[in-house]
Amino acid sequence: MKKLILIALPLLISGCASKYFEPLYLNKPDIPEMPKLSYLAERNVPALERKQLAFTLFKKMQPSTEDFYNNLETKLQKSRPSVIIGVPDEAGKNSDAKQVSNSRSESEIYRTDGYYNDAEQAIEGALLRKGFNVLDRSKFEAKLRDLRDRANDNRYYWYSNYDKLLENKEYDVVKNMLEEELTSGKITQKDYIERVGDVDKLSQIGLPGKKRTEDEMNDIAEVIRAAQTGEDQADYLLQINKVVVSDAGNQLLFFQEQPEVKDFMNDNPGLSFGDLPSALPSSIASQWLRVDFNAKMIGVKTGSIVWLGSYQLESWAAEPIKISFDVQRKVSNSEMINAAIRKHNAELKNLFNKLEYSNSELNTAYEKAITRKKFDKPYQVDKYKADIQESIESLENKRKGLIQGFENKTNQIPSEASLDWKYFYTVSEPNVQPNLLVEGVSSIAGKQKLLNHRKELIREVTQQLIKTIELK
Repeated sequence: MKKLILIALPLLISGCASKYFEPLYLNKPDIPEMPKLSYLAERNVPALERKQLAFTLFKKMQPSTEDFYNNLETKLQKSRPSVIIGVPDEAGKNSDAKQVSNSRSESEIYRTDGYYNDAEQAIEGALLRKGFNVLDRSKFEAKLRDLRDRANDNRYYWYSNYDKLLENKEYDVVKNMLEEELTSGKITQKDYIERVGDVDKLSQIGLPGKKRTEDEMNDIAEVIRAAQTGEDQADYLLQINKVVVSDAGNQLLFFQEQPEVKDFMNDNPGLSFGDLPSALPSSIASQWLRVDFNAKMIGVKTGSIVWLGSYQLESWAAEPIKISFDVQRKVSNSEMINAAIRKHNAELKNLFNKLEYSNSELNTAYEKAITRKKFDKPYQVDKYKADIQESIESLENKRKGLIQGFENKTNQIPSEASLDWKYFYTVSEPNVQPNLLVEGVSSIAGKQKLLNHRKELIREVTQQLIKTIELK
């Protein structure tokens, strides 16, 4: 700022003090231009984004060594080892009530017409691929029936005395009783030999006419007897203990380690695992199926268990299951950031207004300082002059302070203005496709899709477990 230029005025010749205030400046001092008022721009807030997190559950599984035990040995031979499949005892029960069930409760495969064939065919195919000669069960059923029918003739009139014992398979007791009859002379030696032979045959084929209308292959002992005798014999019996398809239950799927999930989390800062709808769930409940397969292989001649296995698979091991979440992302700290910017701009504007007013006051004081004015008494001139000088000095200092404050405020950008955007999220319930258990009861197409999936699940579990049978 320019210094005051004091002008010495000559005293009146008369020596008396002047009654006029003479200008302090030859020309009115210039006031520097106002600094430029530059507002800090508010930040453009990112718009609401809609994204989709999607990943696929599909992984081919193989049984671990904990799932099976293999002790099967076959000597080198020209023909492949033969095997016959034995089904669970429950397979033939409630035959009049067999139905295909789409409920979410457990469904035993061998209790249903449709799944029975699916399971058996899958097992047969897996055995064939392993190199076995798979023998048709129906041929052995016919064999048992023929043996029983041939046994049901008048030669066995003497059975009536021992029905209960024979039904209970107490063959040795009957033989002892026959021996007592021989000793006492009630029967001849020829009768004794024939009847003991009949008892031995009954121990293999059962009582005449018993279980004639039922599945002949349910009783594992009968299956082994049928496989041991006659021209059609089997080396091994694969006894199926269980093939069950059911809802996977209340199992939880933890998916944080899925690559797609990790990438999505990295691309969306602020998204976390927690409770819906503000976060991704840490797990989801299963909405698919599980199949359990349990079986063992028995050497027909030795009765030894040469292989046994138990294996479980869920739907995603048989075919892909896609899981997705709809995710909305919105900035959470936009108001805080832009409010700080607006406050900064308001304070700048306030300082600018004060500076404008200060300039106006200083300009008025300069006007007074260059204007000649008459007073009644000389001492009034001195006081007027002193007041003007004091006012100008005060206003110039005030302006300097306002300029400094304005420049400081301009350069003091609020820290909030440079903060990173923070986001909050709204996450939908998981969408599972195919949603087998829901679709299976909602439409004909869904029902067929569920049936096809169950078939594929059965094929996969039987194939994978039977692969563990090793022919040495």
